[in-house]
Amino acid sequence: MKTSDFLKEMYEFLEIESIPELKLDTNLRELEEFDSLTIMTLIVFAEKRFNKRFKATDFRKVETVKNLMNLGTIESN
Repeated sequence: MKTSDFLKEMYEFLEIESIPELKLDTNLRELEEFDSLTIMTLIVFAEKRFNKRFKATDFRKVETVKNLMNLGTIESN
């Protein structure tokens, strides 16, 4: 998948209107809207996008959009 497609899909899934543009280096934790609901939404997004289940611990190091993209390569149990 192209990075631009991933970013577009993520932007639409999160429905965050105040961000003019998501980039690979966008720090998700610095977003005004970042809260526990956003974390849950990101988990659902990643599970749907990558078609696999993740553990909460998989998201400990997710800070940027690129980190989130890299979750697709994590082997989860």
